[in-house]
Amino acid sequence: MSARTLPLLPMLVLATALAEALGLVTARALSVLVAEAEVEPGSTAANLLPLLGVLGGVLEGAMLGVAQGLVLARHGYTKVSSFALASALGMGVAWTLVLLLAALEPAVATSPGLDLLVAMLAGAGLGGILGLLQRRVLTPAPARFALHSALGWCAGLVATLFVEQFVPTAASDGYSFAASAVGGALTGAIVGLVVGGAFPRYVRAR
Repeated sequence: MSARTLPLLPMLVLATALAEALGLVTARALSVLVAEAEVEPGSTAANLLPLLGVLGGVLEGAMLGVAQGLVLARHGYTKVSSFALASALGMGVAWTLVLLLAALEPAVATSPGLDLLVAMLAGAGLGGILGLLQRRVLTPAPARFALHSALGWCAGLVATLFVEQFVPTAASDGYSFAASAVGGALTGAIVGLVVGGAFPRYVRAR
């Protein structure tokens, strides 16, 4: 069949925005469960609570992978199951590294500049890990897919940080969940736009 323009980019932006909104709301729900859990400090349950962060990351990655995979599979780039598995694994690895670094880093006073730097580095690291794993299940794989992924998540997490500035410390659960949804949608739209830019504008219909 002849090559024709397909709306991969806007579909990928929409899919990623919806997946990230749902993913961050899920992560927020897990954080509320952790905050309200009545466990004794030093107990086995208390030591296992941080693993819920990894679980949240895996769930977020699975949602992201299914949403993006449905779009990419429609254009013949991957299988939904393979892309979802790669995405869930990537998010799980990234969140595990975050927990390890959080346990090792010394306590330092936060500042807007430091928060921005952390968001950029975390986004680039997360995007790089995701991009490398996702690229392995793309056929054909765009040459600069991992780079686009790193840049997209770097910009996306900065956007999330921006949204969080408007969430009061003592905000209600409803307000916090709404902010997570908005921040996730904004992050996802940015990620989808940048990652989608890695794919050629003209693709062969399959």
